[in-house]
Amino acid sequence: MAVDGLYVLENLQPTTTYDFRFGCKNRVGFSKYEHNRQITTTKKREPEAPFLSIQTRTKTLIGDPGNVIELPTDQEYEVSWKIPRDNGEYIDFFLLSYYAVKALPEATRWERIDDITKVEIPNRGNVRWGLNLPYKDTFYQVNLAAHNRLGYSQEAQIIVKTPSGGNEIPAPGATKGYSSQANTLSGTNLLLLSTALLFYTTR
Repeated sequence: MAVDGLYVLENLQPTTTYDFRFGCKNRVGFSKYEHNRQITTTKKREPEAPFLSIQTRTKTLIGDPGNVIELPTDQEYEVSWKIPRDNGEYIDFFLLSYYAVKALPEATRWERIDDITKVEIPNRGNVRWGLNLPYKDTFYQVNLAAHNRLGYSQEAQIIVKTPSGGNEIPAPGATKGYSSQANTLSGTNLLLLSTALLFYTTR
């Protein structure tokens, strides 16, 4: 038994009821076993959700639910996490996803406005992964879920905001590097083209 009175019970079976009794020992002998307690273990299930934070070169940034992490300027960013309880089945990988978002009018939800980046990270002691956040002055939602044989945990989520300056996020539905104006025929151009085709076919 540890000095602080804690003892870790290992290799318990799922959905099983155990009876616990407690006693003490000194140089004279054992006390009576008293304080009986009955505990039933839960069944095996999906892992618990991990706990997320952002690592920079100099500090760890932790986001509270509903708050935005303001990222410092000109730094590389990594998402880090604590490995959660596996609930009886080994966690084989983590699924990381992140994407640019904008706040909806009610200010309690976020809408995706760019492609999703997804990475499947094997659980080999990895608790950090680099983030590629190319757009400046932009909100990003970062999600991470743990996976075991029985499925995925709930997603842990944080919102970060990159520093101002640099690239602009494309408008929703637009393709990077593609100008819809440059590739759209105006009504006048269509009329001239239709007239030319008609003239050619009737000659």
